[in-house]
Amino acid sequence: MLLRPDVRLVTLTGLPGVGKTQLAMQVARQIQGSFREGACFVSLAPLQEADRVLPAIAQAIDLLDSGRSAAIALAERLRHEELVLVLDNFEHLLAAVPHMAALLSAAPGLKLLCTSRIPLRILGEHEFVVPPLALPPSLEQIPVATLEANPAVALFVARAKAAQPGFGFTPENSRQIAEICQRLDGLPLAIELAATRIKLFSPAALLARLDQRLPFLTGGTRDAPARQQTLEAAIAWSYDLLPEAAKIGLARLGIFWGGWTLEAAEALGQGDINVLDTLATLVDHSLVQTTILDNGDVRFVMLETIREFALARLEERGEMAVMQAQHGRYFLSLASNSEAGLQGPEQVTWMQRLNADLNNLRAAFGWSLSDQGEAEPGLRAAAALWWFWWTNGQVGEGRRWLEELIQRSRGTALMGVSVYGRAVLGSGILAYFAGDFEAALPQFELAQRLGVQLNDNTTYGYALFMIGTVLVFSDKKEEGYANLAQGARILRQAGPLAAWYVGVTSLAQTLLSFERNDLDAAQQHADEGLAIFSQLGQPYGIGLAFNYQGDVARLQGNHAIAAERYQAALRLLRQARAKSEIPAVLHNFAHTWLAKGEFGQAKALFAEALELHREIGNRMGMVECLLGQAYLAIKQEQPQTAAVLLGAADGLLAALNMPLFAAEQAIYQQTAQMARQQVLASAWAEAHLAGQSMTLVEIIKIARTIGYTSQ
Repeated sequence: MLLRPDVRLVTLTGLPGVGKTQLAMQVARQIQGSFREGACFVSLAPLQEADRVLPAIAQAIDLLDSGRSAAIALAERLRHEELVLVLDNFEHLLAAVPHMAALLSAAPGLKLLCTSRIPLRILGEHEFVVPPLALPPSLEQIPVATLEANPAVALFVARAKAAQPGFGFTPENSRQIAEICQRLDGLPLAIELAATRIKLFSPAALLARLDQRLPFLTGGTRDAPARQQTLEAAIAWSYDLLPEAAKIGLARLGIFWGGWTLEAAEALGQGDINVLDTLATLVDHSLVQTTILDNGDVRFVMLETIREFALARLEERGEMAVMQAQHGRYFLSLASNSEAGLQGPEQVTWMQRLNADLNNLRAAFGWSLSDQGEAEPGLRAAAALWWFWWTNGQVGEGRRWLEELIQRSRGTALMGVSVYGRAVLGSGILAYFAGDFEAALPQFELAQRLGVQLNDNTTYGYALFMIGTVLVFSDKKEEGYANLAQGARILRQAGPLAAWYVGVTSLAQTLLSFERNDLDAAQQHADEGLAIFSQLGQPYGIGLAFNYQGDVARLQGNHAIAAERYQAALRLLRQARAKSEIPAVLHNFAHTWLAKGEFGQAKALFAEALELHREIGNRMGMVECLLGQAYLAIKQEQPQTAAVLLGAADGLLAALNMPLFAAEQAIYQQTAQMARQQVLASAWAEAHLAGQSMTLVEIIKIARTIGYTSQ
């Protein structure tokens, strides 16, 4: 169905545990080669709110959150892509359905494969009801080989062998196994749960136990479909076989969103059960699964159906509020403690850990803002996470949490502690990176006053520095540079705890020195930033410092040193997974090849950088790449192509709030002047106008023609 040109949306519907997810993943694997960008899987089960669906999709396709509307950013990104999005577990987020319809309308090459217990009811939706596994029509006089080939029986046997390696499918137990599968109506999850009990019961005993227990373990409502009642019964039956400590543990572990670590489980334990033994029991009973992360750490996950069952047991125990509070405090404390790790040699490890627990963090912030929650740990955590949100491409989400927590803290005693000022500062920084100078400036001014009042020189100095940055880009340069200098001076006097901030401002001053054409000052600031981040051991900061040293060398005409610095920067930034910075270094590296006349190398790097900037939604980065490609086109004697690319850059710039840096402005002016000298005025105007109206796919196609005589 998905390979038909007239089908844009297929929804796999069916009961919990019927295998919708596995079917969707298998379909995606089989057809991904038919789509230019392949297929992408997005798990919606951990999400609590419908407005998180679009950001989850953006995150899955590596589109960083720049603070713009997720709907607009996704539409722009997907408009020219051929992609299958697999959206798993949509049933609890139906308020997001209109966004899916809008996305399909905006992106003609996009196809959606959704799993849901109910259809989405979008015009053009093709529903596919996933049936249970096929069962033998009768158990009478059926050959053993025929029974063994039956899908439901085959699943039971495979899972039983995994649980008990010595288990065998024999003529003696074949019909009992087939009848177990019939009693479970061919539902994969129910069959898997039953098969794991083969360690405790023979097939005959299993069958007898099903006869005894199923009528009493219908966890669903009386008017629910029979198969749904059967699934609930299978889960309840498996739960009833657990020792009491494991039952308590299962209920409490349901509080996690999107998985957990052993450390987190132990932190939430109340001392009345052995958490490690409980987890081992639950994993052994297939009620909890384990997954191994890239760094080798073990993470635990629970199927959503089982998690819902666990939460119902938690409610019955009367522990929901207590566990929500423990969960919220633990993850908000984790976030608060991450700040030092993010600023030091363990930055990559902490980025991975926070990313793994994003949904737990969101639930914790939600608890902090609730009537039953506590604002103080939420405010402290948000104040610590602004740099993570910035580098992780979640500017918009970070702004929302900070603004809501600041609003809740107003008029309370929290306004008298330094964490409030740091939260205001973080909110301003994220507003700045979203290009919202109008919102950022008053927040920086408030953070400056709070820093003075609360004797927090880190907040005071950094807020003053950011005020100066905004003023410089707002053409109030004299006042701006004075604020920059004073802010940097205050931070240097703030002591060792402000070292990371001194490093950040040193690198920022490198960029601002380029604006003043003061390469000596730029070199000094880049060297200072490198020294600070080397002492801190933070790969991200060291990589950025190498990049800026490369910029200084390149602008001085020393392209060999520049290339060396860029290569070193790329190694470290790839290690730090700095998606926002890697394409910037590739762009800079391309200019060193361009200066040496190595046009093929320059073209390849510009193209890679442009594509990476496109993927993360960095339009200013895309503009800079287009300017480099336009200059390359001039060098390749293709002035009309250069005019088109300059027009395309102007089209993108029109929607931005930030001006070009001085170096990029110089490249623009030089390229435009040379292009105008080489073509008629009418041809220049026509090509420039054509570039302004082109789509990004068309622009990239034009850029690929650089170096070829026929266009």
